[in-house]
Amino acid sequence: MIFRKYLVGGAILAMLGTSTPALAAGEPWKTSAPRGMTTQHQQYAAAARQVHAQVGAARFGYNPLQADWRYQGDRLPTMPMSNMTKVAVSSAINGRYHVYRKYGQNSWSVRYYAGGGRTYFCESDSRGNYSEFEKDRYVDPTPFGLAGIMHWQGGTPPALERFGWPMAANPSTGEVTMYGWYRGDWISEPGWLQDEYAAGFAKKCPNLPRASSVNNNQRGDTISEIAQGARGFRGFNVAFPNDPRNPLTAGMYYHLYPPAR
Repeated sequence: MIFRKYLVGGAILAMLGTSTPALAAGEPWKTSAPRGMTTQHQQYAAAARQVHAQVGAARFGYNPLQADWRYQGDRLPTMPMSNMTKVAVSSAINGRYHVYRKYGQNSWSVRYYAGGGRTYFCESDSRGNYSEFEKDRYVDPTPFGLAGIMHWQGGTPPALERFGWPMAANPSTGEVTMYGWYRGDWISEPGWLQDEYAAGFAKKCPNLPRASSVNNNQRGDTISEIAQGARGFRGFNVAFPNDPRNPLTAGMYYHLYPPAR
């Protein structure tokens, strides 16, 4: 997933990388209600609106009046809204493992969010092979909503690249989902955070740091298998509720709460 930029009215708009409900391209406050928007989404949006008012427009993503809502079809309207602040994201991930399922796979992948802004990856591919690598980590604002994570390799990222990828989290279930843009759609990488090193990591990820106690009950090759013995981290802070499986999107939010001109 690679950042792209679009110049709109003098402002650089960083475009990122679950599929989300479709919406006809265009300014959301001028279109019909997004397909798939439920009363639950309306409740999420109402809570997000309160946070938006508290933190101010400058800390809640881009100015929607400057966005090109037709860029790449529905990319902006269907972008999930991030519901955690920078402080909350950093507090939740630092020193923990993030187990997740990559799009289109049944196997698991894992990241270890080490101190000092370094992340250790152990990722599966479609054939079940694993690769290990490291990248620098940044917790930064997302285009719409609050904060997300971006990773960078090789030097310091340019200022215009410093934007987090969308994410949604549920502290009650422990679900943490990252989203990416792939072949014209938003896709999800669902997962969870945990303190323990799973015994199943050792075989696939020999270089992954063992930074805590080992959970010998957590094994298996698939995401379902390794989830069974997991003791996920819950109770982290979110600024407003959102459903990682069916998130509030930018199109839904600005359809319900048009920006002031």
